[in-house]
Amino acid sequence: MIFKVDIEKAYDSLNWGFLFSVLEQMNFTPKWRRWISAILEVGRASILVNGSPTLEFDCSRGLRQADPLSPILFVLAMEMLTGFMKRAERVGLYNELRCGFGGPKVFHLLYADDVIYVGEWEKRMW
Repeated sequence: MIFKVDIEKAYDSLNWGFLFSVLEQMNFTPKWRRWISAILEVGRASILVNGSPTLEFDCSRGLRQADPLSPILFVLAMEMLTGFMKRAERVGLYNELRCGFGGPKVFHLLYADDVIYVGEWEKRMW
């Protein structure tokens, strides 16, 4: 089974509270979490209209795509998806695909804002 999911506006939809919860669960120190929070909260932007910038406004939601830190933070948040998939596999809701005899298990593949689920189809699950 192959199932592809495109997470629309992935950076815009990432909740900062969720992100900070992920950082805490991954044992990032409070100092690191404060640094990340400061970087996210001080963001300001303006829009070019006919070549002229508008007044600056605060960025209050999501990650900024041009920020070099954004892809790293998004990958950390997507790591939670891996945990959900492993849990689903443990309780028998999802069967991973094994690559060859004794090879690694593949639950899903992540690239940018796309997720591809790979697994074995079993009629007994349905």
